[in-house]
Amino acid sequence: MTKFFFGLLLLANLMLLGLFFSGFAPWNSAGHEPDRLNQQVHTERIKLLPEAARLKPPAALPCIEVGNFNKQTVMVFETQLAQLKLPVLPQKRAVEELGTYMVFLPPQKKGQAAALQQLARLRELGFEDIHVIEDKSPRRWGLSLGIFSSKEAAKAQLEHAQRVGAADVRIEQYPMTFTRTAYRLLGLEPDARQGLEEILVKFPGVVIRACE
Repeated sequence: MTKFFFGLLLLANLMLLGLFFSGFAPWNSAGHEPDRLNQQVHTERIKLLPEAARLKPPAALPCIEVGNFNKQTVMVFETQLAQLKLPVLPQKRAVEELGTYMVFLPPQKKGQAAALQQLARLRELGFEDIHVIEDKSPRRWGLSLGIFSSKEAAKAQLEHAQRVGAADVRIEQYPMTFTRTAYRLLGLEPDARQGLEEILVKFPGVVIRACE
């Protein structure tokens, strides 16, 4: 009798196992959990974003370059530039420039003493790009008011010097290569741009140009 019941139990288990793998078992019926199965995939909820709505890289900030400054005017310009509200720190770079014209005042009879007096007076009048000439040329103990790559820039400096009373100012050719400094400014707002232009009035020959 025990063998008979054991056989029935084994047969019942085999039948249940067959139903399970065939998918006909009651617990495999979709009718028991229709909502759960229907929520597994909803293709109508999948939407592709239009091309315009996809993530785009940020636009590049507008860039201008200001130059060129010599070693005498770099620190002065940086001090004044720091007073402007700049969204990005300036990028400083070296520029090789061919100096072709020198604006200068010829030496006075009193030599170095007279040159130093003139230097102090012109700095009080707002000249920054200026120094005493100390080489052994005929210009020794004169005053250099700047070396420029174009005659137009040199002439602008000459006219500025004449307006403040330096009547004997001159221009001479002065071919020589110099290392100057330029500044790249990014994302400048209109107010900062206007402030920059007001600063540059004090630096004849310095220009604003597009970044390369």
